[in-house]
Amino acid sequence: MTEDKLIEETIKNYSSIEEIKPVNKWQKVAHRRTNSFVEKIISRISGYSTKILNAGSGGTEYSVKGKFTHLDIVERHIKHLDGYVVASIEQIPFPKNEFDIVICVGSVLNYSDAMRSVKELSRVLKKGGTLIIEFERSNSADLFFSKQYANNAVLSAYTVDEQKHNLWLYNEHYVRKILIEFGLKPKKTRRYHTISSLVNWLTRSERFSAPFAFFDCIAYPISYFLSHNVIIESIKVT
Repeated sequence: MTEDKLIEETIKNYSSIEEIKPVNKWQKVAHRRTNSFVEKIISRISGYSTKILNAGSGGTEYSVKGKFTHLDIVERHIKHLDGYVVASIEQIPFPKNEFDIVICVGSVLNYSDAMRSVKELSRVLKKGGTLIIEFERSNSADLFFSKQYANNAVLSAYTVDEQKHNLWLYNEHYVRKILIEFGLKPKKTRRYHTISSLVNWLTRSERFSAPFAFFDCIAYPISYFLSHNVIIESIKVT
């Protein structure tokens, strides 16, 4: 599937959804963990004049200080917000060094080309600024003993709320290399759906496996080999 076709499919799928929100226990865990991570980081470094880009917003708002710009490929989910822009993260319509903080979470990267997207996210971020990025990984227990496990990019199909979604799963090391290539230094990492990912591989039931995310904290030493999701805080150094 070409990138243009994937974006076209994504726009069609998300345009038909009335509200972007987690629809099952698995997604609710990811949403809760990601939002908590984002708010803790931003609360530590932002003020009322801090310029923040929420890339792939989906209408998500955070209880933190800052001047937000909401960017999304589907207008209906962000048109109620001030300063919204309809665009892809692969082609962000802002000049260089525009934002102090860039957020790209909710697996937005998985519906895009990682190289092109990170290049754009870095381009619009000021030197010394913070990028917070989250994505679903190919080095996940869900792909154990398959030829796809830990590949740089794996195109996968999921059914969510009776909708088929195609998305790229990315190897975490591959994305880290891209971050570094575009002048971003990874600083803090949080992985989740670790034991739950292993249980899901065994049972093929997200409903049954989702509660096992409770053990993410104690499973951190083995999380690189198992976790389905990762969120990384990076600083732009060049």
